[in-house]
Amino acid sequence: MKVQQLDLDLDRFKLPNINQLFSQHYYRRNKTKSEIETLLGIFFKRDLQAVDQYPLNIYFEWWNRHKRIDPDNQAGAGQKVILDALQGCGIIAGDGCKHISGLYHSFYYDKQKESLLRIRLVEGQYEEENSGQGSLFAGRSLGAGNGFGLGLG
Repeated sequence: MKVQQLDLDLDRFKLPNINQLFSQHYYRRNKTKSEIETLLGIFFKRDLQAVDQYPLNIYFEWWNRHKRIDPDNQAGAGQKVILDALQGCGIIAGDGCKHISGLYHSFYYDKQKESLLRIRLVEGQYEEENSGQGSLFAGRSLGAGNGFGLGLG
């Protein structure tokens, strides 16, 4: 099992939320998405290796200073752009069910911490250490501390 991790500074690198992305005209939205994917691809190629074993589990940890952004709005557009960028730069072979078995999002809020997105790619089966992770109520998520997790897989 190979695990890769990348942190994106959300204070410097502004990912659009789904409302911002879809409020744009179709052509402008595609241009914005393409520009973001190109920039992400540079970071991904520099810091990540191509995935060898499938299926893949992808974990997104969203760290924010405030609760003004709805989690579904932030994760929806962010996940789409990130998966397309990972595929576009050759880190993953595809973003369908054949290649991805789980997408997991956790949201944390801390006024003292910088806003960041931690992306973790876990190759192969990841069940021996995290049995039950696919369940909405499993793991260190709902109601634990100042964050909550959504098991989407």
